[in-house]
Amino acid sequence: MGLNIRWVYGVATIVGFFVLMVYSNSMNLHFVDMLYGFATNVTLYTEYFNLGNTTRSTGILNTTFSYRTTSETSQDIHPRLPSEKPKKFKIPPTILMWNWANPYQMKNSKLPDHCGGCRFTTNKTAFNESDVVILQDQSLTLDVIEFPNRLPHQVFVFRCGENPCHTFAINRVNRDLTMFNELFNMTITYRRDSDVTGPYGCWGNGLIKSTQNLQTTNKTKVAVIVASDCKRVGAKFRKIYTDELIKAGLKLDRYGKCFGPRYQENLRELLTQYKFYLAFENGIHCRDYITEKFWRNSLAYGLVPVVWGSSKADVVRVAPPGSYVHVEDFNSPKEVAEYLDYLDKNDTAYQEYFKWRTANKSENCGISINCDLCNLVSKGHRGRPMKFTDWWFGTENKECISTNMTEMTNYFNNFYGINER
Repeated sequence: MGLNIRWVYGVATIVGFFVLMVYSNSMNLHFVDMLYGFATNVTLYTEYFNLGNTTRSTGILNTTFSYRTTSETSQDIHPRLPSEKPKKFKIPPTILMWNWANPYQMKNSKLPDHCGGCRFTTNKTAFNESDVVILQDQSLTLDVIEFPNRLPHQVFVFRCGENPCHTFAINRVNRDLTMFNELFNMTITYRRDSDVTGPYGCWGNGLIKSTQNLQTTNKTKVAVIVASDCKRVGAKFRKIYTDELIKAGLKLDRYGKCFGPRYQENLRELLTQYKFYLAFENGIHCRDYITEKFWRNSLAYGLVPVVWGSSKADVVRVAPPGSYVHVEDFNSPKEVAEYLDYLDKNDTAYQEYFKWRTANKSENCGISINCDLCNLVSKGHRGRPMKFTDWWFGTENKECISTNMTEMTNYFNNFYGINER
């Protein structure tokens, strides 16, 4: 009696699926991803079973990973598909924060529905089930590259609040971040060209309302700066500029490790005694880089920011008009010191810098970065292929990322009117 050919095919299919499941489990692979790879590109079949002498530890967290380029994907646990065709995210998506600085803030939390309802987790064992993986810039050092390879359906997000001159990795690997060129496909930074922009502050109703009752009269102290870093290129020059201001006669008090011991008292109580805060950044002309020195330490605390480091064009684009003094409007530190002395002695002119607080600004800014990200991916955004170094460094101003101290000293002296010593 002959065997029914359909019955034979059925048994063979069941056995084949069983073998694949056993094999995928033994090799720490995702069975579903294997099937997806086979269906998309038959040549991947041989790649899965031609792993050579590669050894893998059991469990994703016990495996030491290093990121590989596309030419080496045959050695990856989850080879990247040639088309990078993404699978659909679960709705709502799961977002894994791989190396969150403050994990207690978002651990296993869920965003409200108006943000897309994404589930956030810091549990690294949830990597395979995560749709989005956020990597802080602190991960980008050769000695802590322990995160796995991106799966075909995942979005890897580069999140950073520092400028390129001070990114963690730069200080360790001398700016050679080409190994990350194919890793990220989405970005969250302060820069306007990021997929999700997370500025340090913004001019909107929240800022206006919070400053209505701040005292701006009868202040007895003139200018203050708090800075922790004056050692690296870029940051060194802000100390030199403050030296020049003091030499020109400005009554300036300096706090922080840049000038002495770290200031550990109540910062707000200290700053509100002064008329001017020196919002001096740690780099020169880094694109869109305007930090809490401007938004919190100055405007939110009722001081007039004196801006150095951020370009005049960037500040004009986002700041309340007439709310700040920019050093690039003057020819030298001496002229800046003289102008601040004039404002100190002329309260009517000084109070002009607070007129922005009476504006009726309807813009509501400052929405949560996590909310923006969740809404973006929930609506189908999957990022874009990118060469990380071309974007992070290649589009940056030269004076922001230069490490040539001689070159930068000449630029600084010429641009800011510093007399050579």
